[in-house]
Amino acid sequence: MERPSSQPAARPASAPVPAWLRRDPRVLRTASPQPLPKGPQTVGEHRLEWLPLAGRPHEDLVLIDHTSGVAFVGDLVYADRVPTARDVSFDHWLKCLDRLESLYNAGCFRWMVPSQGQAIEGLQGIAQTRDWILWLTQHMRRHAQLGTPLQTLLGLPVPPRFAHWAALSTELHRTLVQCYPLYEAQALPTL
Repeated sequence: MERPSSQPAARPASAPVPAWLRRDPRVLRTASPQPLPKGPQTVGEHRLEWLPLAGRPHEDLVLIDHTSGVAFVGDLVYADRVPTARDVSFDHWLKCLDRLESLYNAGCFRWMVPSQGQAIEGLQGIAQTRDWILWLTQHMRRHAQLGTPLQTLLGLPVPPRFAHWAALSTELHRTLVQCYPLYEAQALPTL
């Protein structure tokens, strides 16, 4: 009996490489990306619109199903969960949330489906994600200016409104370890 190979099966040369793999420097880029359709497109009985939003390390692709009133928002919106925030531009992320809120207010969708967690009706997920980002960035900026060491910052409590959120310890720790040094560097006096 042959033992299964520990190497991944080779991709046929003509198979497209998914977008998330094209961003991985370990993957050979053998396929060129397809341009996204402009504006809503009819697919079956649904009017779909692909909307690239650059709020995180790479563009997030939001898919709006105008027929059912659902937006698939990926990692841009979270509800009752601490956002995954590595290698992000918090300012760009906030602009993406503003854009999603304006699309919601324009009636483009009623429900949001994040990549993690339950579907969300209304603006709760956008409000919670924005609240977290604003608190987190202000928290890091203030403590960097005070000279608080990262080890101390990791042990500080979060406001009670966030205390019950899923992935709190893991995501807060990861975000502080990756992002706080940038705030510390900005707080250093120029010599």
